[in-house]
Amino acid sequence: MLWMISAVTTPLALAVYLFIINWIDLFPWNNVRAVSVRRKLLLSLTNYPLLCFIAWAFLLGIHVLMVGAFVMMSIFYGIFYIVSWWIPYFYGLSERQQQEYERKSAGTVTILPRIGKRPVPNVERMIAGGLIVLMFVSAIQAMG
Repeated sequence: MLWMISAVTTPLALAVYLFIINWIDLFPWNNVRAVSVRRKLLLSLTNYPLLCFIAWAFLLGIHVLMVGAFVMMSIFYGIFYIVSWWIPYFYGLSERQQQEYERKSAGTVTILPRIGKRPVPNVERMIAGGLIVLMFVSAIQAMG
């Protein structure tokens, strides 16, 4: 029962956290000034409905909906998060992509060591990653 509650509340908590870090200037925690309003709207329109669907699927407790939500979660959050932050951290980026990362995360709080010129995931994104992991664990446990 607790895992089901977590499977419902974690996507909603992630949605609230993403809203805060994408729209509210908390520098040096985030650098929303470097992101256009158009990009923020795109992030909002892709994240919030999907996270609400995931929460709704687990709230209803219908197995096929929960599996569908888990598949979407895997594609849109698991793969995207790894490709966006961890692959660049360990393997690097093109010069143009590197400049874009530096512009968007300039001056934000990081705790991981820099590897050469590769981008370092900031703490803001690491917390989002923690919520994503909790969302996965909760979903798996709730479906089990």
